[in-house]
Amino acid sequence: MSQSDFEALRKFLEERPAAIKASKPLKNGTIIEMNIVGDENPYHVVRENKQTFLRTGPCPEEPKLRFTISPKAIQRLLDFGSDDIGEYGVEFFKIMVSEDPDYTLGVKLNTGFIGLTRMGVFGILAMGGKAVLSFLARHGLKGPGEIKKAISKLRGKSD
Repeated sequence: MSQSDFEALRKFLEERPAAIKASKPLKNGTIIEMNIVGDENPYHVVRENKQTFLRTGPCPEEPKLRFTISPKAIQRLLDFGSDDIGEYGVEFFKIMVSEDPDYTLGVKLNTGFIGLTRMGVFGILAMGGKAVLSFLARHGLKGPGEIKKAISKLRGKSD
């Protein structure tokens, strides 16, 4: 089962047009830890030569981002019927805020606002445009102050 989950996630990240386009703002050398729920194998995403790859094995360095995703969330992203980055971004965040335990998409940060900016993460959010910004605003992230608070929370820090 874990090999098929890995392959589904790899297919999404490396072959899905929206995922390829959305990852363009990421800086080369970016490394993201990826954990698949129910799979004890370590995986990581790396940005090399302006392409994004899912690799087996532990991160070669301390990652600034750690994602945990369930097999059903992977499949939901693969099955999503649009290649519009804004629509995909909203779907991504819907999974993140879902209370359904079958659809897990969690993130843990080991960096702050400046680190995320240097990595290109906010470039991805910008590509999502009005659809993503509206969704985030409906969930309390209406400005830089709220975004900084959310980043602190994802880093496990309180204000």
